[in-house]
This record gives sequence, structure tokens and C-alpha cells, in this order.
Amino acid sequence: TGWSRVQSASVDLVVMSHVVEHLHDPVGTLAEILRVLKPDGLVDLSTPNPLGISATKFASNWFGLQAPTHIMLFPPDVLVRLLNKTGFRSTEVLGEPVNKDYIRSAAQTDTGSFNPMTTSVLHVARIAAAVNQAAKRGGFDRYHVFAKKTL
Repeated sequence: TGWSRVQSASVDLVVMSHVVEHLHDPVGTLAEILRVLKPDGLVDLSTPNPLGISATKFASNWFGLQAPTHIMLFPPDVLVRLLNKTGFRSTEVLGEPVNKDYIRSAAQTDTGSFNPMTTSVLHVARIAAAVNQAAKRGGFDRYHVFAKKTL
């Protein structure tokens, strides 16, 4: 992989936006990220939440499934455990409500298409309120996990 060309302990920050759910070997990739990070280096992983409001409400119509490209969807606690198992510490989860994923999932359920243009403006306002309330209770549709390489 490309990681083998990166010198050990040479990187301050690795950002992986919607990558981890596509990996065939997430443990191996995280081990390589740990290797290339400097002490106190940080990794930021963002990914869809299979326990979020859209996933739980729309099930197989959830926009975040994106089968077959999403190989494994990680609930936040599972990704934190995976990072800790790999050697990362100081993990922090930051939830992100995502109205468009809910809207796309609702459109798929209603019309068979993820096209959000089939959703009315009034419906969008109600969706935004529901999504934001769910996020406050931990039902966010996406999240970031920040983790540090410690000495």
C-alpha cells in the first residue's frame, strides 16, 4: 500500500473522511497510520453511523448503506475499541447530524430513488428538526473519531 512509502513517526495528522467503511483490512490500515504518526499525532476518522436516526428508521433504504462499496459500518463504540486495540488513545467521538442523508433515505422509501428533489420544503423543515433532536440523544447520522498516538 501507499503507507509503506511514508517514513515512521513523520506525520502530525491523518484525516480519513469516509474511508474506514471501505477498507478490507481496517486493523492493518490503522496500524500503519499509528506507525507513521509522530508521538501525540492525531487521526480523524469520519464515517456513517449505523445506529443513527436515518439508519434505524429507513433500514435497507438508508442512504449510508451504499452496498456493496461500504464493506463494514462501525457503530461509534466499535470504532473506538478498534482504535484502542490498535494502540491509539485519547479517543473522542463527535456526532454530526446530516439532514441530506435522512432526506435521501426518505426519498428512496417513498419513490425508489435517492433523489432529494422529490421531498417538499415543508417536509425538509420537519426532517431537520427530527434529525437535530436525534443527534442530541446520540442518534447522529455520521460521526468523527479523533484519536492520538501516545508515547
